[in-house]
Amino acid sequence: MARPVDEKKSEAILDAAAALFADKGLQARMEEIAQLAGVSKQTVYNRFASKLEIAEALAKKRVEDVTAPLKVDGPPEAVLEALAFTLLNRVCAADKVGSMRGVALVSVEAPEIARAIYAAGPRRSLEARSRPGWRNRRVRAG
Repeated sequence: MARPVDEKKSEAILDAAAALFADKGLQARMEEIAQLAGVSKQTVYNRFASKLEIAEALAKKRVEDVTAPLKVDGPPEAVLEALAFTLLNRVCAADKVGSMRGVALVSVEAPEIARAIYAAGPRRSLEARSRPGWRNRRVRAG
């Protein structure tokens, strides 16, 4: 019988990977990620087979966080206001420079990871914003 996945460990792995990618790019080793996350190296590999999978998971998580307001039904004004606050919080976040540095470092060394990050991140975000029905919503002038 398989053990249930401990989501706290997965989050710790992603947080550690984000910090190390920002600092070292792909030079960060899976062993370092495990150590910073406080888990075994095997635990990292049980959840993510490669740095590519970690990068994809980080990008997907970021997109889910940013686009969450777009998934809520409600008046367009409220949805757009929530989206604006979410984006503003991301832009002003303390880790934004490190996060962008990490993507830049990874992009040079492994273009396939950069493509995966784009596919999991910005492209998904654009697709979410252009889903049917969103364009037809009208914002009434107050």
